[in-house]
Amino acid sequence: MQSVSIRYSTSLSRTLVRVLKASAVIWCAVPVLWIFSCLGPLITTLIQALPTDHAFWLIQRAVITFALQIVAPLVTILAGCLLLLIFLDDRIIVSRQGLVLPLSLCLQFYCHRNRLWSEIKKSVLIKKNGQNICLKLNFVDGNFVVFQADEMSEDDLNKLLIASRTLAPAEDDRDTEDSNPENPLAKIPLDISTFTSLWESEMTLRYRATTYVPLLPGRILNAGIIIEKALSYGGSAAIYLARRQNGKPVVLKEFVVPESLDNQAREKALAMFKKEAALLSKLNHPEIARIYDHFVEDGRHYMTLQYIQGEDLRRLVARRGPISERRVACWLRQILGILKYLEAQSPPVVHRDLTPENIVFRPNGSLALIDFGAANEFIGTATGTVVGKQGYISPEQFRGKAEQKSDIYSLGCTAHFLLTGKEPEALTQSCPQNINHQITDNMNDLIMQMTCQQAEQRPSAEQALKNIEMLGYYRENEA
Repeated sequence: MQSVSIRYSTSLSRTLVRVLKASAVIWCAVPVLWIFSCLGPLITTLIQALPTDHAFWLIQRAVITFALQIVAPLVTILAGCLLLLIFLDDRIIVSRQGLVLPLSLCLQFYCHRNRLWSEIKKSVLIKKNGQNICLKLNFVDGNFVVFQADEMSEDDLNKLLIASRTLAPAEDDRDTEDSNPENPLAKIPLDISTFTSLWESEMTLRYRATTYVPLLPGRILNAGIIIEKALSYGGSAAIYLARRQNGKPVVLKEFVVPESLDNQAREKALAMFKKEAALLSKLNHPEIARIYDHFVEDGRHYMTLQYIQGEDLRRLVARRGPISERRVACWLRQILGILKYLEAQSPPVVHRDLTPENIVFRPNGSLALIDFGAANEFIGTATGTVVGKQGYISPEQFRGKAEQKSDIYSLGCTAHFLLTGKEPEALTQSCPQNINHQITDNMNDLIMQMTCQQAEQRPSAEQALKNIEMLGYYRENEA
């Protein structure tokens, strides 16, 4: 059975372990010396009693006296060892069946340390000011356990969250926490979410596992890929952060053909996955995540993609607030250069999911476009599917007919978000100046052109690039 070990040690446990180790001379060494000192009188009594007529009674009395003398020292040693054993147990074992809690945490459950996923009623990640505070698991028997976020690594917290959200049964009230005024957590403003920050804007992609269960962290595939954590998942696909055996990080995309599909639908789904792999493999651009290879294992199809280090633009805005117009102009120019490259492919490529989440700001200041999960080659007027986030998809894409200028619309909506920090209104022409009055008319007009309802009225990537240059304040080295 696949299982993952997660290290969790509270500050109290660590303090008690240090105290127990430091005081070992008191609760262990001293009692041992006392026991050895009591052996002397016992041996002497045995030697003296053997030649006498009352040897049996004398020996019996000496043994009883010795036993009474060493009861307290033995209890002290056993208690110290037991406490040390309890507080040294700093592992949470996660499997597909449930959790094995550390001994120090299971004391409140009367040593019921094995908890099945079916016993979980609700799991809540509690945040304050965007920072994780704790993960609380409520059980159907009324008990609960709280894992403090600062007592475990972010990766381990993600692993525990992924397992609780994929393997535990669905909840009706998972997005709320107790509002009891006596609860000290209720006295401070909190942001409550059941997902990691990687998933907060991906709620529409949430998938409750039935026949398809995403891979747990720690799983090793035959290709030598080790799963670290899930980045997002939905339907019959998942995206993981993984690493090769040499330690190199990669992004792994998994696709499972649903068993409920008929043969024709299954063949079409597999064809689309292979098409996406072929699409990405032929793209060669320094600001587009590359595909390394693709393979099949246990009926699941996988692609390994380049891992782009950095911070996506949604997180950056959440951390820093609205972005300056100069910087947005600089970023627009970079993304439009990528779109111009995609338009030049034969046939042209439409990303169809150009959002702040899929644009990464690298440490060197450049941007990179990731997650072509919704990408498709643009062939004539072929009808596709509605893919993308509601506030960023164009009207024609909403009707299932994405085209090259659909990405221009999405980029205009992304610029609206960057400049205002607010989500664009779905299926409308964006006018960021209504929210941020400091935006110049030129920039506002450009975004309105990019988000026109009629695709033919939007500029191409090359035209939009020329408009950016004409804004007058663009600088290549803008910090």
